[in-house]
Amino acid sequence: MARQQAEKAAGVQFVSLNDLRNSMKQKKLRPVLMAVATQGGGIINQHFGHAKEFLIYEVTQDSIKMVGHAKTDLYCSGNTSCGDGESVLQKLIRALEGCELVLCAKIGLDPWEQLEAAGITPNSEHAMEPIEEALRAVYQEMADNGALTAPRETHLLQAAG
Repeated sequence: MARQQAEKAAGVQFVSLNDLRNSMKQKKLRPVLMAVATQGGGIINQHFGHAKEFLIYEVTQDSIKMVGHAKTDLYCSGNTSCGDGESVLQKLIRALEGCELVLCAKIGLDPWEQLEAAGITPNSEHAMEPIEEALRAVYQEMADNGALTAPRETHLLQAAG
C-alpha cells in the first residue's frame, strides 16, 4: 500500500486490468482476411504446397466468418518438384490477394519468401490446431502488437521501413 502511495505521488498512474480490457474493446480494430490450408475437420492440417484450396476467413475483434475460398493448382507434388511451379505459385499468391496471413501446417522457404514479398505473412505456428482458435490467437497477437489500429497499408509501410 505504501509503495502504491509513493508511486502515485511520483506521478505513476495505475490502470486496472479491467480498465485496460475495456479500453482495448473501445478501440476499433480493423478486420483481417486470413487464408487457411486444411484437409478438413476444422483443423489447420495441410502443407502449403499440397493445398488445392484455401479457406478465406474475415476475423474481427467480435467475429470469425468464412467469406470464401481460393482454389489453386498444386504448387508442390512431391519432394523433388516443389521448386518447379513458380507460375503456379504466382497464381496462388494472386488468388490470396487481400489476405494478410496464410495459416498452414508447413511451408517451404521459397514460397514463404514470395508470400512475404507479396505482403502476405505465412504462419505455420498453429499446425494441427482448431482453425477458429488459431485465427483468434493470431488476431489477438496482431492486436497486442498494435498492427490492427492503423489501416493495413500504413502497417505494411512501417514493416517494410
